[in-house]
Amino acid sequence: MAPTSSRWKRGLFAARSIRAGEQIVRIPHDLVLTAEKLDDCVKKLLSTEYDWCPLTLLILAEQHKGEASRWAPYVSCLPSFGDHHSTIFWEKEELKFLECTRAFRGTAERREMISDEYISVKNVISSCPHVFGEDISLFQFAHAYATVVSRAWNGALSSEISMRPFVDFCNHDPVSHATVSHDSCKDATVVFISYGKRSNAVLAVDYGFVLPNNLSDQAELWMEIPWNDPLREKKLELMGAFNMPTLQNADGTESGELPVILEEVLDSADWEDGVVLPQARAFSRIICLDSLEDIQSMIQESDTLQAPLAYQPRKDVAKETRAMNFLLEMIQESITSHEQALLMLQSAPDHVNKIRRGMAEAVLDGELRVLENSRGWLKDCLPNGQEQA
Repeated sequence: MAPTSSRWKRGLFAARSIRAGEQIVRIPHDLVLTAEKLDDCVKKLLSTEYDWCPLTLLILAEQHKGEASRWAPYVSCLPSFGDHHSTIFWEKEELKFLECTRAFRGTAERREMISDEYISVKNVISSCPHVFGEDISLFQFAHAYATVVSRAWNGALSSEISMRPFVDFCNHDPVSHATVSHDSCKDATVVFISYGKRSNAVLAVDYGFVLPNNLSDQAELWMEIPWNDPLREKKLELMGAFNMPTLQNADGTESGELPVILEEVLDSADWEDGVVLPQARAFSRIICLDSLEDIQSMIQESDTLQAPLAYQPRKDVAKETRAMNFLLEMIQESITSHEQALLMLQSAPDHVNKIRRGMAEAVLDGELRVLENSRGWLKDCLPNGQEQA
């Protein structure tokens, strides 16, 4: 096995067939990069609630050492500026293609987190110039941070975040069953790896790549109880009482908003058992409640069925139909937004980065596939096929 460059950028490539269960690499624990290997000056000053920050600072410190770093061969193989295609580095013109996707909100959240972390450690960096040099810019910090997020592992025998030279050159295979194990000395042993089930939106934000026809793709609906709903406060109280909170405002109050995840349905039994789109269907039923009597009726239905609030179809077929048609309208609006984004992408100017254009297309295609799948199942399962015109 050896690190090699290809059209997939960096990765490990086998020169021969590898037997099932065969150990292909062992990494001594003293070569694993962990927060404990930070300079004492940094450790004394560092106080952060974020898991990624200490390891980000370690990478920056080792980069400053250059050839003097014991990890110099490894550090020199990490992505250089401009090579990382995480969406946090995309230009505004590139990000506009993703405005209707989960990746757009994920990018904004990740950027905000990185900025907060940078502010929290800027004094540490300036207090240790012998470790980091004269200054570290937000862009340098973000680049090191993205490198850590895309390559770090949970630590051996603990929740500690770590980076493992050579091992992290293994590329992602979503169907791989390989794992990293540890012996009693905490050394790491690895074969091929999977990053776990990751949608293209998550891969684009945190790893800087996507997969064609990603079976783990998801879509997101941003649902909310309208401010002009006369029953808004009652509905929020209802959801709070039944442990169904929405996102909180800065002051700790309920916003009435909730991002709801949709996944592709491949088995009709899943839909019939009600395990598909449960949160979206439940929230739609609550949004469509139209009176105090209707609220009490829903509570009674939940008690009678001994089921979570709103997670079972309404007894009143007309009310159930209205709620599911409301959800269908939301899904259709999102489908239209994705289709329009794809059309805009097709006519993107030539100077738009081709790799990022391809990533945007894969994110949009995957989410569109999930949305169309959800729309199809929801239409088929409407009471008496009562879809609104």
